[in-house]
Parts: sequence; C-alpha cells; structure tokens
Amino acid sequence: MASCPKCSAQAAPGALFCSACGTALTGSAFAETQPSVLTGQEQEQEEDPAEIVVGKNYAYYRAKWDKVGPNTGAASWNWAAFFLGFMWIAHRKMYWLCWIFAGIFAVEFLLEGLFALSSRISNAINLGTAVVVGTQGNYWYRLHVNQKVKDISNQYPPALARSELERQGGTSWLAPFGFIAVVFVEAIVMGLLTGK
Repeated sequence: MASCPKCSAQAAPGALFCSACGTALTGSAFAETQPSVLTGQEQEQEEDPAEIVVGKNYAYYRAKWDKVGPNTGAASWNWAAFFLGFMWIAHRKMYWLCWIFAGIFAVEFLLEGLFALSSRISNAINLGTAVVVGTQGNYWYRLHVNQKVKDISNQYPPALARSELERQGGTSWLAPFGFIAVVFVEAIVMGLLTGK
C-alpha cells in the first residue's frame, strides 16, 4: 500500500485523493504504485481528478486554490459568484448550498412581510449575501470538488471513476433556473402567509 506524497498517510489502492489531507494522488511518484483513474487511455500526463470534476475552468480555480493554500478558508474573490450568487452555486452543482440560500431567502421574505423591513435593510442583506458568496465561493467550491472526488474514488473502481467524475462534475445550466423558480415560489408563499 502506497502513502500520500504530502502527509505520508496510507492510501487505499486506486484512491484518487488522500483521505487524510485531500491531496490528489496522481503524481508520477505515486502513479508508479497505483492504478490510473485513466485506465485504458495512454496519456503522457495523468489528469488531476479535480480537473475532471471542474471542467474547462479548472486552471482558473486551481490558481485561486493554490493562492490561498490547501487547508484554509481564506477568501479569494470570484466576480461570477458575487454577481450571480446562488445561481453560480447551482451552476457549479453545489445543490446543498443552494438549499441553504433558499432557506435564507425564505427567512428574509418572512421578515419583510411580518415586520415591514425597509428596503435599506433588505438591500443590505442582499449585498452582504453577495459579498459572502463572492469571497467564499472559491473555497466552498474547493471543498465541494475535494469531497466529490473523495466520494467517487471510494465508491467506484478506478476504471469507472473517470466517467463518474465527469457525470457528477462539470456544470449545470438548468439548475440555476430551477432554484430561481424555488425562490419565486417562496416569495409567493411568504407573501400569502404574511398578507403582503
């Protein structure tokens, strides 16, 4: 059994990520003792499993993640996350986080209806939420990608892992519209409940 090149933890055969520190286990020294996630494909250089999950914008996110380090929640700015908020989150398939934001919006709609919050307070909540998503979005996405790679590497053999990473990774153009519909329905329901 080989060990992680970063933290020296024992790595399970065929694992794509270290279960202790999350390091991708695809380097040349590690690859000598482990089956490749790209079994049957001859390539000069193996892909990082995270690259398969992220897709075409991998270089952008890798640079952001490397800039703040692997084990920190330090902020790095993402304009798309700032302007699009939960729509960006849904596009990147972080659905669990979308449901958290849907809950935040429901509470906001309820408070607006019950206490007639001024537009200044509502705008401040929305701006604050946008800033949080803009500054923490890259970090949340890194956690999401690492967890996705870890889960898939633990559930699927290396020969099937790549196709599963592609299927569960990438982006969704339909999800943002689905969550827009959820927020729209929330606004209607909260309006009916509060008589607004």
